[in-house]
Amino acid sequence: MTQSANKSILVLLLVLTGCATTATPPQAQGDGPRLVVTIRDEAPGLSIGPGATPELEEPGANYRGSAYAQRVSRRLQRSFGLVEDDGWRIGLLNVYCVVFRTADANLPAQSLLARLAAHPDVESVQLLNRFETRASYRAYDDPYFRLQSGLGALRVPEAQRWSAGAGIRVAVVDTGVDGTHPDLANRIESSRDFVANNPSARVAERHGTAVAGAIAAVANNGIGIVGVAPDARLLVLRACWQDGPQAQGHCNSLTLARALEFAIDRRADIINLSLTGPRDALLERLVAIAIRRSIVVVGASDRPNEFPSSAPGVIAVGDSDA
Repeated sequence: MTQSANKSILVLLLVLTGCATTATPPQAQGDGPRLVVTIRDEAPGLSIGPGATPELEEPGANYRGSAYAQRVSRRLQRSFGLVEDDGWRIGLLNVYCVVFRTADANLPAQSLLARLAAHPDVESVQLLNRFETRASYRAYDDPYFRLQSGLGALRVPEAQRWSAGAGIRVAVVDTGVDGTHPDLANRIESSRDFVANNPSARVAERHGTAVAGAIAAVANNGIGIVGVAPDARLLVLRACWQDGPQAQGHCNSLTLARALEFAIDRRADIINLSLTGPRDALLERLVAIAIRRSIVVVGASDRPNEFPSSAPGVIAVGDSDA
């Protein structure tokens, strides 16, 4: 069977076993609103790029923009009373992406957005959106497969006769994944933490582990769960975090942008986004690049006006009790 056929079957399986999520509106953190500003940055110089091998990068390395972008950032801080919280060069868009905060909690965000949008050095500006995951997944435990009515109803075992995901690489953009779990043994090709910005970090969290297992857990090993594509390889990209073991996961525009760029640069076949939140122009631009490069993007949401299903071409997935 061709890789294209494998990919098509795997996409269908992921859609049929989609996770439901809920949305949270943009939220301000700290003293004032957080803003995401992109600065056109055509020549980053010797900046580290997201295509570099994460295992070889120094912990805490960041993707700084060019000297020009840094000067613009400082100029914007002085002119608008801003403080740079974080920055990341997005090579796919040729921009330096900066998260600014304001010290004045009473400053009208929309007024500031309008003023920044009119500045000649600003390529785009938006609020730092927040996103939320909520687990609505099913555990497919091998010894208890007879209890898994959903798999049978969706005819997953029959589909796996044609393809179990061999040769397909799925980028799981989510919370951290427990790479030591026996059901994920040899399933994870690479792992990256875009929350802590630490390539060596290996954070295990509930939602990401469950999503990774639902996609690619080893079958017929007598333990754990049965993934819909047990032969697929995973790119584990931590762009969301949990505040406690039972808490929902949270993400924001910048962490998701980092993960999306990495997945696109690493040529993932499928990007899985089991999360949702407000429409986000920056993220939609990156999703559009992924789709133009024939990467399938699966997004969990039954609300067409929210990200990721707001992005044209995304396969939107709602919950199912089948």
